[in-house]
Amino acid sequence: MFTLQDFLAMKSTQNVKLLYPINTDLSSIPVKYVSVLEPPVDNFVRHYEIELSTALSIRNDFDKLDEYINKIINQGAIAIVFAFPENSDYDRHPSFIHIKEKFQNSNFPILTSPWEQKFSEITEDTMLKIWSLNQRKIKLRESLLMSVAGDKIVNSEQLLSMAESAEIDTLKLFKCIVCKPSRDITLYESNVIQENIRVVAKRMHYSIISCYDSSVFIIVLSLVKASAASFFDVETFLDKAEAKLYSVLNKCLYYWGYDDTAFEFTELKKSCLHAKTALEYCDFNDKNNRRSEYSHYNRSIVYSVLCNNNNIVRLSQNTLDALIEYDRSKNACLIETLKVYFETNYNLSETARKLFIHRQSLLYRINKIEQLCGISFKDHDMLVFLELCIHIYDGTT
Repeated sequence: MFTLQDFLAMKSTQNVKLLYPINTDLSSIPVKYVSVLEPPVDNFVRHYEIELSTALSIRNDFDKLDEYINKIINQGAIAIVFAFPENSDYDRHPSFIHIKEKFQNSNFPILTSPWEQKFSEITEDTMLKIWSLNQRKIKLRESLLMSVAGDKIVNSEQLLSMAESAEIDTLKLFKCIVCKPSRDITLYESNVIQENIRVVAKRMHYSIISCYDSSVFIIVLSLVKASAASFFDVETFLDKAEAKLYSVLNKCLYYWGYDDTAFEFTELKKSCLHAKTALEYCDFNDKNNRRSEYSHYNRSIVYSVLCNNNNIVRLSQNTLDALIEYDRSKNACLIETLKVYFETNYNLSETARKLFIHRQSLLYRINKIEQLCGISFKDHDMLVFLELCIHIYDGTT
């Protein structure tokens, strides 16, 4: 992590000084950006940014200078570096002394730079340092994921030690995704894919770690632990990721396997194995079946066993025959309605929304299904049996 202390240790900032002492360890103040900013502030300030300014247009109007500094602080900057011409009277002006006292009391660092110091040198040095540290952090994170995804044994203690070096916040919840492109890709393409996936994750407010290893991408998303695990919207993330990737590599498809359970960081290896297992269940010959969730994989094992039992297959066919015939003769979609109903965990409103029909229309279909199958949706055992029949039907047709 690049800090304010690192900023002051650079060659180009050797003459940059704090205007007053503050009660914060400078090595604990992270710096992510630096830029030159003259009034007005508008919305140009980024979080964890150092602003370099001469404030030429307002430096003799202390009310405006006070307002300018406040706006910069409120937008998330962590420090301001002012370059003022050498003028002893300016530093002694009562209004400026008042400003210094005010912001010293708020513990916000204001620094001064010699007038002749070029801001361009400071910005170039700072961004180079930040870029170098970020590259090191990315490499450490890739190494960690490759160790976890490979055959190397990584126990909890080793994993946490590696996470600390890579500046990973382990007090979060994580979800693991494995992605396999439909064709061989170059090293350049793998970098493009990872960068675009990172962009999508950032827009959805996920932290992300990723690597490309043995023809698959390992992707780990994280959320603040206080957030409910249900806040992970993996399907939406994959929708947006695919749309983004298609815009840059439109001759490639992507197959995804992911663990459905949010996990603690020490469970990373197990979750990665779950995601890889789910990926194996994708149908690489079917463009419409390119995603698999680990829990679905477990269920599929049960369904595959049942599909090989002739008596069970015959029973399921007999149960659904009336629905299949009704759909055929009336050009209806009762089977599809059941599938969506089960996919939404028996949620009527969500089923109607996904089918683009009114709730009353859905209730009419359900009533028709009950009549044709001779069952009641209020009978949970019969409903589970009907869901099992649908899965066996899918597996044998």
